[in-house]
Amino acid sequence: MGYLARLRIKNIASEVARRKGWSLHGRTKLYTPVGITRLPCYRCGETALFQWQICSDGNVWRPICAECDIKLNALVLQFMNDDEWERKIKIYRESIGGE
Repeated sequence: MGYLARLRIKNIASEVARRKGWSLHGRTKLYTPVGITRLPCYRCGETALFQWQICSDGNVWRPICAECDIKLNALVLQFMNDDEWERKIKIYRESIGGE
C-alpha cells in the first residue's frame, strides 16, 4: 500500500473517531494486557479487552470490547462459510464469559 493510500485511510479513521467523540486509538504494536483495558472499544466505546488488526485499515491494532469481538468472530466465520459458526460462537462466548 502506498503512502498516499495509508494517509487517506488514517484521515478517514480520524474523522470517524472525531465524529464519535473518541480519541483515535490504534497502533502498529500490540497493546499490553493491562494497556488494552485502559482504552475504549473502537466500535462502541465500552472497555476494550481484545484487539484486532485489519489490513485495509493500515494494519493498526484496534482495541475492541468482548461483545464486539464476538460479533466480529461470528462475521468472519459466516464469511468463511463455516457450517458450525453458531456452535463455535456459543463456545467462544462462554469461554470469555459472555452472556
